[in-house]
Amino acid sequence: MKLSERVVIVLIGKLLSAAFSFGTSVVLARMLTRASFGTYQQAVLVVAYVTPLALFGIDQSVTFFIPRLRGNREIKSFVYQTTAILFLLGIAVSILLLFSAGWIGRIFHNSHLKSALTVFGFYPIFGFPFAIVSLVLYSLDRHKLSASLEAIFSCAQFLVITGLVWFNSDLTLVLLGLVVVACGRILASILLLRRCLGKEEGWTFNGSLLRDQLRFSAPLGFSKVLPIVTVNLDKIIISGFYAVSHFAIYAVGAIELPFVSLITYTTGNVISPRLSRLFYEGRKEELVLTWHRMVHKTS
Repeated sequence: MKLSERVVIVLIGKLLSAAFSFGTSVVLARMLTRASFGTYQQAVLVVAYVTPLALFGIDQSVTFFIPRLRGNREIKSFVYQTTAILFLLGIAVSILLLFSAGWIGRIFHNSHLKSALTVFGFYPIFGFPFAIVSLVLYSLDRHKLSASLEAIFSCAQFLVITGLVWFNSDLTLVLLGLVVVACGRILASILLLRRCLGKEEGWTFNGSLLRDQLRFSAPLGFSKVLPIVTVNLDKIIISGFYAVSHFAIYAVGAIELPFVSLITYTTGNVISPRLSRLFYEGRKEELVLTWHRMVHKTS
């Protein structure tokens, strides 16, 4: 399958996922009170702000290392130990959110945000490991499977949250539903990855590979700090100076259409394993040609 075809397949999955996510926001905006929806948006904002900083580029290292590994056992060890690291990071961030929930609520001038983060603070435990699932599947040339999973999981989240808010428009129940969906999503993904990687061979912890991974991830993590701080800075400012009901309006009004960023982000993730493999094999002319061709098609 051509790289351009893989990009199109993955992009379709991401567009469907974005559509279901947008639908979830529309349903919550209609069914929750303005204050509750604003609190929901603030809880999501806090987790979205912390997640890329805590991941520190570890998730993006997947598409660089897997194409270079030799043998299913080595790939499996890399995937499983990366999943375990992200799981531990998720626990650490969840503990941090739970203990700082009151302080964050005071910064946002929202007394209800503390109780919201007490529930939604568990989301990183399951959300962090899931961050590498699609990237692993890209590296294994399972693009159709990745696109299907993105659409299915987003649809499942939309149906669960819509059902819960229709039954009882309670914010705590909605946030708990998101955490439960995230838990089911990562459990299903682990079982699927186990099947893709094979059940026969075991896996062992590889310390030297982990050190190489962290050395590779650190520059990526540092490079993300400023963009992460600035991209949602407007929402932080609005939350600090205006009532939560006003922030609810701003959160749904000040949005960027995701199509352009989805195309570039998807293209980069799909092509990254191919470029990594070509560089590792010393085929630099083909690497440059592949990169140039994808830049041209993306433009």
